[in-house]
Amino acid sequence: EVKEITKDYVEITFPDSLLLSAENIEDQMMIDAILLTAESYGYESVKFNNAKLDSMGPYQMDKPIEGVIGTNLYHYQ
Repeated sequence: EVKEITKDYVEITFPDSLLLSAENIEDQMMIDAILLTAESYGYESVKFNNAKLDSMGPYQMDKPIEGVIGTNLYHYQ
């Protein structure tokens, strides 16, 4: 569920059935993609609810992520 709180702040609630892993590169890429998409719509901060993680990569998942401006660099084999 996506809920616009203000014109520059959005909250995204994951379903209970979604199990994210901080070690899973595809899960990290999904978070980056969501953040980049939110930024492209003009949102400056994103809060993830029900992520069931304290952090993923550089992101604290239990508080709003501010200043979304780019993505992390991943090395693929």
